[in-house]
Amino acid sequence: MNYKDFLDHVLGVYYFTKKNNPKMALNPYWVIEIIQGGYGAGDVRDILNYLGAEGYLKYSNQSSGIISQITPKGQMYFESLNSSKSKGIENFLKERKIMPIIENFKNITEGETFNKEKTLDLIKKIKSELEKLNNIDHDLMADIEIIKLEYSKRNPDKEALRIKVESILDENILYDKISDLKYKLNV
Repeated sequence: MNYKDFLDHVLGVYYFTKKNNPKMALNPYWVIEIIQGGYGAGDVRDILNYLGAEGYLKYSNQSSGIISQITPKGQMYFESLNSSKSKGIENFLKERKIMPIIENFKNITEGETFNKEKTLDLIKKIKSELEKLNNIDHDLMADIEIIKLEYSKRNPDKEALRIKVESILDENILYDKISDLKYKLNV
């Protein structure tokens, strides 16, 4: 996927998120990772700078990390794409199972997005499901326990959480739940 197409897909994620929950802000690292277009965490700053300079995204640094939203200009840009292009992006998001996650954002109320108890419950569910799997690598179980312990701290180390979550994602086990966890941890 070339860079312009990738940026259009990034804007597509933000566009459909805004349609489902106008107050929802996203972690740009999560957006870029779920698209899997050959760009990664090292490209986030450049992407944010470009889309911000164009006026398509607004973003801010917060103690929990960077959050970003599409602007009205970004919405108009996405809506001005020819219909086959925007429909192609929508189909891409459906094929990658990104659209169901975005559609679920409409069920999130203000203040609920990063609810610590719900995130800890998700960690417990993942741990329980991992325990039920046969021949599971014990390192995965240790990683999920480390995530639980680190997240329970008053000031969790975001980088440690990110590394552990990404190592589990690399195993491609319970991918949807681990991706959801990564988003909820905001890493």
